[in-house]
Amino acid sequence: FVGIVTFDSDVETALPPTQDRASALDVIDGLELSKRTLLYEGVLSAVSEAGSDGQRNVLVLSDGADSTNAPIETVISAIKNAKVRVDVVALDQEQDPEAQAALESLADAGG
Repeated sequence: FVGIVTFDSDVETALPPTQDRASALDVIDGLELSKRTLLYEGVLSAVSEAGSDGQRNVLVLSDGADSTNAPIETVISAIKNAKVRVDVVALDQEQDPEAQAALESLADAGG
């Protein structure tokens, strides 16, 4: 199964978990990189969408900067409690050590 959660100006489940890979590719083709992101809320939503059964993985594609006041500790706790694996791909990094550290923390929490 693959699902897609976007987290630019809104957090949205663009594609609920499905086996329809063609639909996933269509959604991915329509995505655009945005600097204003609701990263932490997006990860929380993705962890929730992953459910609680079987092997669950979340792949985060982000520049690492969260534009909300949400504490990263809440997200780290949710990842650990859900026992979901989190992999991170850092996009368009502009030598921002704080953003990089946030992404590393999410990945560490997800093993």
